[in-house]
Amino acid sequence: MTPLLRILATLTLVLGAALPGLASGSPYIPHNEADVLERLPLDKSPAARTQLRALRQQLQAQPDNPQLAAPLARRFIQQARASGDPRFLGYAEATLAPWWDQPQPPVEIQVLRATLRQSLHEFDAALADLSQALQRQPQHAQARLTRAAIRQVRGDYAGARRDCLALVPIAPPLIAYGCVCGVNSLEGQARASYDLLQRIVARETAAAAPERQWALGLLAEMAERRGDSAAAERHYRAALAAGPGDAYLLGAYADFLLDQQRPAERARPRPRPGAVRR
Repeated sequence: MTPLLRILATLTLVLGAALPGLASGSPYIPHNEADVLERLPLDKSPAARTQLRALRQQLQAQPDNPQLAAPLARRFIQQARASGDPRFLGYAEATLAPWWDQPQPPVEIQVLRATLRQSLHEFDAALADLSQALQRQPQHAQARLTRAAIRQVRGDYAGARRDCLALVPIAPPLIAYGCVCGVNSLEGQARASYDLLQRIVARETAAAAPERQWALGLLAEMAERRGDSAAAERHYRAALAAGPGDAYLLGAYADFLLDQQRPAERARPRPRPGAVRR
């Protein structure tokens, strides 16, 4: 069974030959802590980098505006999950700095703060934030899903199931039923949960790519726990083909390949012949 929480963080800083001392093999020691050694891109996509810069500039002009801070922090969290780069969690926390210590910040800010606390395994603080946010806004789907995930990790399956069932009328079907099936599969309903989620994935052909990818990843993990390696691999490959591979999904599939004694294979699928790599 793959870990429920995984952050893959690999940062490589390449210092150019122009830096003093590098050619001779001696280390370069900055003379000032403000010296910039390397600027790492916010995103591989030029369009995404432009959008992130625009959001940051808007927030710099109004640093206490939660309507500007929330979407920027959300983008950073999404980038952290997709890339496995923990820098983006730090950027998101810095974005929420004006509200970080407030006992009752705006609901969107509080849910994002809980998400960051979850990523740091500060589960009690995250749950407190989410419970307070849901008292103020019971129909907040992201708060429900995040609380269900934390409760599942902590073995509170009954609490997780309540949150998942509350998602059914307010969240997309793949998210709501994926949540319910994921919990039930851990409590003696592995086959029934797997079959139900398979039917829902087949039915929801118009679902957004991230939702489909998440549900297919759940199917892969369910199949893997049941010992059905062929089905697990099929679902992993479908999930990776459904959208850009995120760090968790790639890590889970890499673990699967290692368990199958196939360490030389690539976790990221190779492009089809003639396909254009973006």
